[in-house]
Amino acid sequence: MPTSIGVHRLADYGFALVDNLRAAKVSAIDDVAADPRLGSDIAASNHLARQIGAFLRAPLVKDGRLVTVLSVHHQEPRRWTAMDVSLVEEVAERTWEAIERVRAAEALHDSEERLRFALTAANAGAWEWDLTTDLNVWSDELWKLYGLEPNSCEPSHNAWPETVHPDDRIAASRAEREAVAKGGEIALEWRTCERGGAQRWLMTRGGPMNHPDGPSVRYGGDVIDITESKKSEEKINYLAHHDTLTGLPNRAAFNERLSAARAEADETRTPVAVLCLDLDRFKEVNDVFGHVIGDELLLQASQRFRTGAGGAYIARVGGDEFAAVVSGKSRLIRASDLAERLHWAVASPFDIEDKQIRIGVSVGVALYPDHGDMEAVLANADAGLYRAKAEGGGKTCVFDSGPDSRLRERHTLMQDLKYALERDEFLLHYQPQAGADGAIFGFEALLRWRHPCLGLVPPNAFIPIAEESGLITAIGEWALREACREAAAWPRPLTVAVNLSPKQFLKDGLPQIVHSALLGTGLASHRLELEITESVLIHDFSRVSAILRQLKALGVKVAMDDFGTGYSSLSYAHSFPFDKIKIDASFVRSLHENPNSETIIKAIIGLGGGLGVPLIAEGVETKEQQEFLRSIGCFEAQGFLIGRPHPIDVYAAVVGRSTSGWLTLEPKEAICA
Repeated sequence: MPTSIGVHRLADYGFALVDNLRAAKVSAIDDVAADPRLGSDIAASNHLARQIGAFLRAPLVKDGRLVTVLSVHHQEPRRWTAMDVSLVEEVAERTWEAIERVRAAEALHDSEERLRFALTAANAGAWEWDLTTDLNVWSDELWKLYGLEPNSCEPSHNAWPETVHPDDRIAASRAEREAVAKGGEIALEWRTCERGGAQRWLMTRGGPMNHPDGPSVRYGGDVIDITESKKSEEKINYLAHHDTLTGLPNRAAFNERLSAARAEADETRTPVAVLCLDLDRFKEVNDVFGHVIGDELLLQASQRFRTGAGGAYIARVGGDEFAAVVSGKSRLIRASDLAERLHWAVASPFDIEDKQIRIGVSVGVALYPDHGDMEAVLANADAGLYRAKAEGGGKTCVFDSGPDSRLRERHTLMQDLKYALERDEFLLHYQPQAGADGAIFGFEALLRWRHPCLGLVPPNAFIPIAEESGLITAIGEWALREACREAAAWPRPLTVAVNLSPKQFLKDGLPQIVHSALLGTGLASHRLELEITESVLIHDFSRVSAILRQLKALGVKVAMDDFGTGYSSLSYAHSFPFDKIKIDASFVRSLHENPNSETIIKAIIGLGGGLGVPLIAEGVETKEQQEFLRSIGCFEAQGFLIGRPHPIDVYAAVVGRSTSGWLTLEPKEAICA
């Protein structure tokens, strides 16, 4: 029988047989004093000193590296048999397995502790769901998020819906079942239902846990509290879609309502009437009595309009401009009735600061689909309004294509636009973008149309027509390739931003077009930034998101333009990893006129900081605006203060080109018959 057995360090017995051990072989010494492999070296002396007559040594090896040695000692010399060697090898193997199990258990414990600490620090909970037993495992933090005492009930999956607000319960359960049925990811948001009526918003993300022998039978994920984010979202949505003076919906909200009315009309075949309103003599009131009384007049007129409109949707879309929507059968009669009520609403004088002020209202009406698509209907209602004003005000005019020349002008412009690309009438102007140090780091490429008769046509005059007609797809591709070609020729590696239209996402192959533009021009992908608005994401978020991820895979950057002007900007900022957020110019320009613009901008900057997304402010025109933006954490700027849009030759020095011998050439005026 061996006199001792144990796991020792190599240094305990010397290194006479280290080479043999490193080769993962058992070393057997029958007689320590006489074995020629030990001889008279120090190792033999050490063994004799410890009264070891014979020993077996088995190496414990991991990944080809000798970790330690298992030794079996005998006090007297003896001949080790093959069975002895085999037994020691088996003991060594089992010893190593035991060591590995202990290490794995320690590593698992450490990992669980780190996870628990991370979840606690992030106010997040973790869950695991066994699909076969329907039982759940909830972390301590998850019980708290659900508003329950730990282990106060059986954490089965049937218990979870009871914590969900009744208004969200059916939708949340359905979405979860559908995700599991497809074996896909679970992504849900819902409100809790807690004692005392308290509510909080929670969000979970989870998915199937891989099973080595077949389909997954377990799901796992985490839950986080998004209540504060939801509050910020509601605040941004309200401020961005309501007029701060009157409390009525603003233009952005009205445009959303028009889109919804159009969709409902197309589905139910129910026509829609659009009314455009303008206060008569309001400018005179402002000029004579000042803006304070003018604002009070707008507030009181809005209150009367709201009462007179009944259930109709009415919004303030400009200074003294309002708009309303009427749906349903006999819409012209109903629109005429509404217009009459609005006339009566402002017929009596307004008493403001001991002054009696009399105004009226002019109304234009157009019908969908009788007078075109919804965009045309809005324009035609506006045309009816202009006619009502021109005829003295205080009346209602329904759109009539006979006397209205604007519709004919629009049609003519569309016809000319169809041939503008092949006639090489488009060009790009470039507006600089500056960083915190004031240095220009890039440009936004802006489309311009040089009409042979009209000269430079304003973008807001032809781009909506290009969108409506579908011409924007080819025009947008030209702009992309031209911007890449120009930027690739700059000696300085500045960035270039190009706008993408929602129409460009409707056709397949956008990532291939961008890739082709980069390859064809030699522009490095990281220098190209593609700007999209929320409208790109509205119709088919999953498809568009997949396209955007393909674009990001090319190395280009994706920015959200006009942030804060849409209902779902915050949701999309959470859902897609944008490289930059552009604060809409309307908020920047109204900083000194509208106190809520400052609140909106601060909220957007806070959101960007929370998401780790850089921001740039558009429409910066004054030093005061720039200094305010810098003071609250937005350091990148674009606007007239930095530079106006111009042909790139104006910025030759900025892009690193020599300006010697360069002249600014004014375009010749076109001669048209």
